[in-house]
Amino acid sequence: ALTDTSACGFFIEYGGNTLYHVAATGELVKENAKIYAERNKAEENFVQDNVTIYKTMIEEGPWPSSVDGIFGMGFPALSCNPTCVSPAFNVEIFSMCFNDVGGKLILNSNGVAEGLAAGPIHYVPLVSGFRPTYYVVQMDSLSMDGEELSDSLFPHEAIIDSGTTLLLLQDDLWRAFVRNLQTNYCWIPGVCTTGISIFEQGVCLNLMPRGLPMLVFKFADVVLKLPPSFYFIEYKMPDGPVYCLGVQSAGRERTVVGNTFMRRFHTVFDRKRMQVGFADTNNTGTFHCPF
Repeated sequence: ALTDTSACGFFIEYGGNTLYHVAATGELVKENAKIYAERNKAEENFVQDNVTIYKTMIEEGPWPSSVDGIFGMGFPALSCNPTCVSPAFNVEIFSMCFNDVGGKLILNSNGVAEGLAAGPIHYVPLVSGFRPTYYVVQMDSLSMDGEELSDSLFPHEAIIDSGTTLLLLQDDLWRAFVRNLQTNYCWIPGVCTTGISIFEQGVCLNLMPRGLPMLVFKFADVVLKLPPSFYFIEYKMPDGPVYCLGVQSAGRERTVVGNTFMRRFHTVFDRKRMQVGFADTNNTGTFHCPF
């Protein structure tokens, strides 16, 4: 790739003040970008010439060794880091789904692949702003076994972000979440155990815990349920699988609804109508994200 001498460098970071914080610094370069159809990788479905991309020269933090780059699908305002560039693929609507090893990104005309959703798509309006950046929605409640976590914490804004691995709860909400588990589920290993806590980053269990509550989210008028099999994440290790809590504190930042939550749903990002949609994923069709 040729160095873009007319532009400046870039700096991006993810993960906030956590063990997962990563950052990258580098320069802007020109390159050709291509997208191929899933069923026919020999056919080029989308070709964009002379795309400005970020060429990383310095990395900080625990970047996964298998990651070659970041395919950003945020609003154009997020392409200023600090130099503003035009997004390579600036589409009005797209959707995605995930499983434990990968996922699918749908970029067709209506952003939805036939047979992917098992039922209707329930849409939540985005919180409007002068220059939208993240996909921000209003979160009206979070309940565990029918008990809402503190009325005083709602409503507040939450970011729907596929670039975040975990479900990160705003700090007051995180403390209410921990308090509920320690009050009602103390028998589960690591919840009240001395010397080991599942609430600490990097602490995992050898067995999937049983009897945990369903997490029930309410965004506007849309109610979405997340079973414990989704907010506890299985990691395959040489000595066998381990199970880690996929929920952590966002500190002083807003709640970030990341892949821990999004694995459960087919998610539609509709920038034209300023809304995000959620539907159960079809696990029986020919085009799906099996769990």
